[in-house]
Amino acid sequence: MGYISPYDQAKVLEQQITMIISAIDADAAPIDARILLAKLRRYTTDTRLDVRDHDYADTRAEQVRLGQEAKKRLEQLEKLVVAASEYNIFSAADVAQISATAQLLAAQL
Repeated sequence: MGYISPYDQAKVLEQQITMIISAIDADAAPIDARILLAKLRRYTTDTRLDVRDHDYADTRAEQVRLGQEAKKRLEQLEKLVVAASEYNIFSAADVAQISATAQLLAAQL
């Protein structure tokens, strides 16, 4: 398999998470799960945008700063996915796959 840019990996990560959470009936979920789903949606989109900004940075210093921000957001996203697994939103396999993708992406930033 060839090179996949960090931005393309972020889009794949977003698609993985979005596909899983879109199958959840938020109205039937407990309030804590609803709040968690909303955070997941926001953090997933923000992560993709952070990685995009990193890729399009004009200077190396800006790229380093944006990369650090993206890594922090990826860590937070992983924590949210683990928390969502407590509500059976994500299976153990989903958590492992998403975590692996997020960690690979963070390593490339």
